[in-house]
Amino acid sequence: NLLADGDVQGARRAATRLEADDPESPDVLLLKAACAREAGEHDEALALLAQAAEADPDWATPELWTAELLCLDEERSAEALKHARRALELAEEEDEFLDAVLLKAHLEARY
Repeated sequence: NLLADGDVQGARRAATRLEADDPESPDVLLLKAACAREAGEHDEALALLAQAAEADPDWATPELWTAELLCLDEERSAEALKHARRALELAEEEDEFLDAVLLKAHLEARY
């Protein structure tokens, strides 16, 4: 909710509190990645998303967000497409599936 309200610092403080209980939690890593992404710290966000994907290899969201961030750099389109395909394979929920399909199609049209 803090992040949705634009309070990146508040969301970071919440992530730090949650991290104390479970530092390897994929949810906490994803929250930290979202904070970094909102702050324009894309390299940090990508590193955290990689950790979240490793912590829960069956979760589509970290792969999808990675693809979205990589998509911002046309030179990384092939890498983004790889992550979009992985997200599509993992998507279990309809919204994740549709987001992955759209992003994959966008990247395939570009690449």
